[in-house]
Amino acid sequence: MKRVIFVISAILMLASCGGGGLGSGNSPTDLSISLSTDRIYSNNLTGDENIEVTADCKSGDLFAEECLLKGVTVDWGGESLTYPLNYRIKIGESKKFTLTLISDSERILEPFSYLSDANPTMSNSNWTAYSETVGKIGSTLFATGSQTCSPDPNDATKEICAGVKSYAGYLPSYTRGTLKITDGDQVLEETTFGVLSGAGSGFIDSKNYLRVTFSKEPQVNALITASYIQPLSALKNVPKGNDMKMVYGALKMTQEDINGKTYLLNEADKVPYAQVADTTILPIQSWGFRNAAVTVSYHAAPYNGSGGEVIGAGDGKATLYHLKTKYSPIVDGSLKVFTASQAGEIQYYNRNTGEVTVAFKSAVPAIENIKASYYISQVSVPMSIAFESDNGVQKFNVLLEVTRK
Repeated sequence: MKRVIFVISAILMLASCGGGGLGSGNSPTDLSISLSTDRIYSNNLTGDENIEVTADCKSGDLFAEECLLKGVTVDWGGESLTYPLNYRIKIGESKKFTLTLISDSERILEPFSYLSDANPTMSNSNWTAYSETVGKIGSTLFATGSQTCSPDPNDATKEICAGVKSYAGYLPSYTRGTLKITDGDQVLEETTFGVLSGAGSGFIDSKNYLRVTFSKEPQVNALITASYIQPLSALKNVPKGNDMKMVYGALKMTQEDINGKTYLLNEADKVPYAQVADTTILPIQSWGFRNAAVTVSYHAAPYNGSGGEVIGAGDGKATLYHLKTKYSPIVDGSLKVFTASQAGEIQYYNRNTGEVTVAFKSAVPAIENIKASYYISQVSVPMSIAFESDNGVQKFNVLLEVTRK
């Protein structure tokens, strides 16, 4: 197994806060990030794909106290997901943790969806298949742990200090029902719209004014972080049919039309979790915070006619066409090429490139699409991973290969 190491150094200009901060002013620190591998091989078609991370905090300065690992962004194929971390690591210590590169949320996106038995080319819908991300993770540093001090009535030279349990302030816009607050130890979650429970209590009003009270006082200078799903994006198309699916980590929802309205029901208990109106998705109960993106798959215009992936179009004259599928490598025996009026006979195909030569019995009209249905046996996705710390950004490249058994 190959080990990847990257080190970045910087001179921090951080002023220390009462009770200890991120080191004294002008204290240099080194945060060294290492990954367990730069290539992941997997046969999983569901669940998370993870990588192990180690962060080492070092310094040659006696006054430096700790490093701050703020978050990490995973980019691949035009998709980007940022995970909040806010790990405070003391000088001379290490922090080991597991990073999720993709979850079930991403598996309904292309190209991963083409590994599935229900991939877009196999759909029986008469419309075109789409998949997209509608909700991304958001994170805000809400407060830092603090304390209040007052003179000791028994000794004028001393103070009595106590930690603060309650904090208040405004948050940016987010998707209702997805808020989580943590001081790194205690967790409060929005289990009901506007109401937080767990290690304490809290509420957030319609103007995003948040007040929380923890069960015990957060440590002084502890990072109190709000994590949530950013406001949901409108769908790029108006869905047709009744096969919409939404995935949010382990929460999987499917479409059902009830009394003329469209809902997304939790597959586990058949309870409606959201309503869909044209291109708008509206949560109707709390989804929780699941540290994953919200993705959807559905069918919409243009009209497809007979399913499949469009790989070409007729010219009204030819019967022989040289075409190429969108993805490869193709599973042997799975490839079919056809139009709305006739099946094609495959003369040759290259499973590794998706190139195919197909013959039709009669000329394909210029108004007809030539389509294909197939499975692919493997997905290879280059991923870029960027860790943001208090002394810069460290980037890594990881190749994820998922193979269909």
